[in-house]
Amino acid sequence: MIDRVLLDLDGVLVNMVGGICDRFGWTYPVNLTDATMRTEQTSYYLHEVFDVASDDIWPHLGREFWANLEPLPWAFDVIKALEKRFGENVCLLTAPVETDGAIDGKRDWIKQHMPQFRRRQQIGTAKWFCGSPHHVLIDDHEENCKKFREARGHSFLFPAPWNRRFQEDAGTAVEEWIRAMEVLDKSRL
Repeated sequence: MIDRVLLDLDGVLVNMVGGICDRFGWTYPVNLTDATMRTEQTSYYLHEVFDVASDDIWPHLGREFWANLEPLPWAFDVIKALEKRFGENVCLLTAPVETDGAIDGKRDWIKQHMPQFRRRQQIGTAKWFCGSPHHVLIDDHEENCKKFREARGHSFLFPAPWNRRFQEDAGTAVEEWIRAMEVLDKSRL
């Protein structure tokens, strides 16, 4: 039985890609928040999307950048639905880029937008290390989900323009997943 949820930030709750586009004056090739407007999947890797070197992006994003990103439109509804189902057994699990200020900026963002998670957060790149038959990772990166499953955990691929669920509505997908979890729980009684 799944009793803990590990929830990614960037691309799931936080509009990191929109913030990067604003910072550099770029236009993302597909709509970031309206799945009905998407006709194709993009790359997960921003340097491929914008045809620039990774070093032209990440080193320029310090603490203030990460702290001031906007929540995605569905962020608070997703949290509300998950906390209704799992209570305080929801934890933020985010992988920072290795640049100055990223970790502190993410902590600042959590304090500002989701203070209930100030003591329910894990920051590190080895998300798979938290894999367990009782844990589910909700993440927008297919590779993170795959590694988590390989570590005996469960995963839910959160719909995003850069994964195979690019045409699905994020909020609806989470609600459907929660309903499925409830049906599974009732069938075990």
